Amino acid sequence: MIDMKSLFALLLVPVCAGCLTAHVPAVSDWGVVPVVSDRSPSPAPAFGVARLSQVVVCSPYDARPMLAGRSDGPFASDAYNQFVAVPSRLLKEPARAALESSGRFAAVVGPTSAASVTHVVELTVTDLRLDCTAAEDGSERREAVAAVSVIVLDMNRRIVGSARGVARVDARSGDYGSAFSAVFTKALDNAMAEF
Repeated sequence: MIDMKSLFALLLVPVCAGCLTAHVPAVSDWGVVPVVSDRSPSPAPAFGVARLSQVVVCSPYDARPMLAGRSDGPFASDAYNQFVAVPSRLLKEPARAALESSGRFAAVVGPTSAASVTHVVELTVTDLRLDCTAAEDGSERREAVAAVSVIVLDMNRRIVGSARGVARVDARSGDYGSAFSAVFTKALDNAMAEF
């Protein structure tokens, strides 16, 4: 026998599914799966050994629930799909690995490394969402979107480089973990291509 809370929850699912109304997805917690950059490394690093000092994810994107931009409103939290932890924590190691694989640095170490470095890298994620707005042709869009700013400082705290990368990746398959991993890596690759 179904109690009133369960019945209410079942009736509320189609209403609250946001842009995912085509089907109700299974509840899932996922982390960012490291995606190796498909960009070939540059022939010679532009910078020496760098420390990734911080990864800042701007509000409202630094939260466990995935945000979706919908045609009928600005953003909605997706109760069915969430990050395992806040994105600023999840993205540190994939960011370090992507920066190192870009070939623009001799090496990239984490913030707690005791290694001697010549540069410091700061990343700011200014967009990290699922875009479910209507496309120009009227069809439903479902794309993971990311925008990343990269600042490279020398050891005197002078900015020696900055760039911004933006990317979109198709997420219609419903595998949002892979889509967000791929879009973050692609946005970071696009920023690193500016150096």
